[in-house]
Amino acid sequence: NQTKMGEILHLDQIEKEWKKLQGKERISFDTGKKLLDQLHKYCIEASGLVLSIGIKLILQHGKKMMDPNNHFLLQDVFMAALKCNCYDWSEAIYEMIQKEYGHIPKSLRMMGMLKNCIGESENATKILKIILEEIPSDQQTLRMLIITFKQTNQLDKAVEVLNRYLQCFQTDLEAWQELADIYLSKQQIEKAKYCYEELILAQPQNYYYQMKFGELLYTDGLFGEARKYFSQAALLNPSSSKAHWCLLMVCQKMPKSAQTPELTKLAIEGIKKAYRQSKGKKSINIEKLLSIYETSDQLAS
Repeated sequence: NQTKMGEILHLDQIEKEWKKLQGKERISFDTGKKLLDQLHKYCIEASGLVLSIGIKLILQHGKKMMDPNNHFLLQDVFMAALKCNCYDWSEAIYEMIQKEYGHIPKSLRMMGMLKNCIGESENATKILKIILEEIPSDQQTLRMLIITFKQTNQLDKAVEVLNRYLQCFQTDLEAWQELADIYLSKQQIEKAKYCYEELILAQPQNYYYQMKFGELLYTDGLFGEARKYFSQAALLNPSSSKAHWCLLMVCQKMPKSAQTPELTKLAIEGIKKAYRQSKGKKSINIEKLLSIYETSDQLAS
């Protein structure tokens, strides 16, 4: 929240500065660049503002914007134009770079993005594959190709490229998550489980990964294994009512010989605590509902 507030304050300040400059017929390159630098530095999402400043700099200081040291700013303006559906400006920026440097990977990627945005996904795919023929492990291009295949619902191809991507970038947890989501959408549970195993190995303290893997094991009827991951999730996030409910449910599924009263108690106490903290927001009588489980657990023991 503090980060978000900081972004809002920075954006407000930049907008005020830009408003003062808009009335001027000409602005200095350094002044406009400083504003774009700030937007880039603080990762502020303000596509309209980036495009407005960028257009002014391109029109008045085109050569300076083409300096290799300023390419990241030109890229920001290109992306802002795409987000604002100003495809003429996106194409103009692409042509500036292509004219100066030829068909380098950067310019080809820009054209691929543009083609994808205007609905020419087939052409976008062809352009991206040209880059990969020269640089097979180009990270940005592989990610763009995955996005293109997902947008056109070519999930098998997206999976193929994701697996290729992960061979090169095994620590990209977002890609593992993405692959798991596709496998789940295709009901390929075993493959999704493998992805979550990789995620847990990379981040064992991540509550969400523990929960998701537990849910997959529960779906497969592997209650003993699921219990282990739900209990870990409950320990990692004691305020999560979902983790404690899942732990309680899986404990009830266990045969008498494998019952663990201490985990059942942990689940019930965790649920009570979570609902007490949200007192007044819940309409169900949680204490009465949980008493059923407490009674059944006492009878079982």
